[in-house]
Amino acid sequence: MPAGLETVTPNLKDNTLTIAGDQAGMDAFKKIITSLDVEPKLVSVKVAIYIVPAEKNTTHTMLDAAVYDIPSRTMLFRAPGVDRSKGRATAVNLEQVLRKDSQTSFNAASVQLAKNLDDQLQEFREKVKESPDSIQVTHKPGYTGAGSVDGIMAVLAALFGGAGLWTHKRKKA
Repeated sequence: MPAGLETVTPNLKDNTLTIAGDQAGMDAFKKIITSLDVEPKLVSVKVAIYIVPAEKNTTHTMLDAAVYDIPSRTMLFRAPGVDRSKGRATAVNLEQVLRKDSQTSFNAASVQLAKNLDDQLQEFREKVKESPDSIQVTHKPGYTGAGSVDGIMAVLAALFGGAGLWTHKRKKA
């Protein structure tokens, strides 16, 4: 609204517009009418405002990892990952926003779980060092600590990797 205009009141019964303001405001209004090249009594104002209320949503995510000694049925340690996030969405995009909020919350809880799991594993290692008699760590026969890659798997991986590189180079040529 131009400076100096105080109120603009539409009357829907007879399609008139009442304008109140000081002289500067009225002059500004006259300039607008003149620039539009219309007569003031034909001015029509139509305003359409759509207000769409947003739905509140809260996403709670809880992940939990626990390490058990199965033969003794003893829990050795556990680590939680928790996240709570709040958001708003309209009915139009509710599904997309909820999916995004869910993924964001899951990622945040996963990061927290990984950190807590690392902390708990470190504490467990310290307990084993402090009292080795209370906890015995034994390895199965043939355990090497190198994971599950044996000679045959290494040869197969090298063959498939080499075949992939060869095919890739051939396609470029």
